[in-house]
Amino acid sequence: MTHLKMPAALLTMTVVTACAVVDPTPPEPESPYPQLPLQVVERAATYQDLSTAFMDPTDNCFYYMHAGVVETTRLPLRNTAGAQLCIISAQAQPA
Repeated sequence: MTHLKMPAALLTMTVVTACAVVDPTPPEPESPYPQLPLQVVERAATYQDLSTAFMDPTDNCFYYMHAGVVETTRLPLRNTAGAQLCIISAQAQPA
């Protein structure tokens, strides 16, 4: 009797696994720093500590904590050209 139940169980498992839905669109790449958008990570200059980076909601700009010899200082997160990285709202952008 157990020999008859075994093929039925295998057939059921095969049918259930064959119904998996596959999304054809590739997933968005994730940021290695969850607190930062991927676009910020890609644009940030390499000499900055991105593991401490955060966005200040008062000005929508990004900062990181630089651990110096004497003290830790909050510094603006900059791109490779030296400009500060900020989020600009659609309302603030020039037409």
